[in-house]
Amino acid sequence: MILTMALAAGPLSGDDGLDEWRKFGKSAEAKEMVEWLRSCAFKFLSQGSMGNRHLKTPDFFGRFGMFVTLKKGGKVRGCYGSFVHGSPDISRVLRDYLAGALRRDERSRPLDISEVADAEIIITVTTQPYPVEDVTVIDVASFGVVESCDGKGDSILVPSELRCSSKLRGFSGKGQCQYSAFRAVTIK
Repeated sequence: MILTMALAAGPLSGDDGLDEWRKFGKSAEAKEMVEWLRSCAFKFLSQGSMGNRHLKTPDFFGRFGMFVTLKKGGKVRGCYGSFVHGSPDISRVLRDYLAGALRRDERSRPLDISEVADAEIIITVTTQPYPVEDVTVIDVASFGVVESCDGKGDSILVPSELRCSSKLRGFSGKGQCQYSAFRAVTIK
C-alpha cells in the first residue's frame, strides 16, 4: 500500500481503543461483512458496480485506519486502505478499498473473477501509526508497519502482508528510511 500520511505521536502500548473491534471481529456480523465484501467483489468484477448495505460496526471514522487485503494461495493479491477516510459510511469506505485491492494495488497481480470464491478477504482496522526506532521488535501478528524513505511516499504493510519482521529489513533498500508501527485488528 503506497500513500502519504501524517504520523500521530503516542505509545504503542496500553489502551489502543480497538477493544470494540476485537469483539466485533469474533461476531457473526463480522463474518457476514466479509461475505458481503465477497459478493461485492463478484459484482464489481462482472458488472463494475457493487451493492450497498447498512453495516452495524463499532465507530471508525476519525479514529481508526482501515484496509482490505485479498489473499489467494497464501499470497497477497491486493491491499488497499487508509488511515484517514473520505466518508463516515463504512459500507462506502469498504467498497472503495475493496475496489482498490482488486484493481489499484500495483504490487500484486489482480484477482480474476474465477478466483474470488476461494480468495481470503481480510479487513484490518488499525490505530494511527507511531514512530519506532527498532523495526525488529515489532510483533507482526498484532502490528503493521509504515516505511517512509527519502521522498518516495510511504509503504504500508498490514499484518496479513507480513510473515516475519525480517521482511522489514531491506524492504526498500534505498536511502534512509524511518519506520512507524500501528496496532491492528484483523477480521477474516
